[in-house]
Amino acid sequence: MARSRQATRPTADGTHGRHGKRKLVMAALASMLLSLVALPFSTASAQASATCKPIGGVNGGQATHVWVGGLDNNGVIASTSPGGTIHVPFGHGVYLTGVVLNGTNIVFHVTVQGANGQLDLGTANANSNCVVNQENFGPLPLVFEPEVESWSATYTDWQSGRQVTTFLGTIDVS
Repeated sequence: MARSRQATRPTADGTHGRHGKRKLVMAALASMLLSLVALPFSTASAQASATCKPIGGVNGGQATHVWVGGLDNNGVIASTSPGGTIHVPFGHGVYLTGVVLNGTNIVFHVTVQGANGQLDLGTANANSNCVVNQENFGPLPLVFEPEVESWSATYTDWQSGRQVTTFLGTIDVS
């Protein structure tokens, strides 16, 4: 006849019986070993995800780049040609977008000349085609009227997998 196991009450040290500590140590070691075995697979998975899959012709092998554009079609400041300036009328906004490693987002950093601090704006994650869908932000200005804002962005390059921070340019809000 099979012997049934009965639950034991924890001892004062929180274990279950005299072999409890050994079982806990063995369970911890097994967990660590499993995580080490899984590490190469997660790294390979991350590298495999660095390939952008065009969806409906979108992306089409575009290089990584991010930009902020005026909602009035009044120009963009972008990582591909940093240092530009666009004018955004008072009370209007901008859109935030880019092509980055799929599953990652873009964090835009805004500082206002003459003010203290920095505003960080995170986007949604990029789709499997590495495109961050356009997100509208505004209205501007953030602090003063008129104001000049300096914009930069932190994002993950889909070709290299490296995180990059790039100065984009300035927005003149008046």
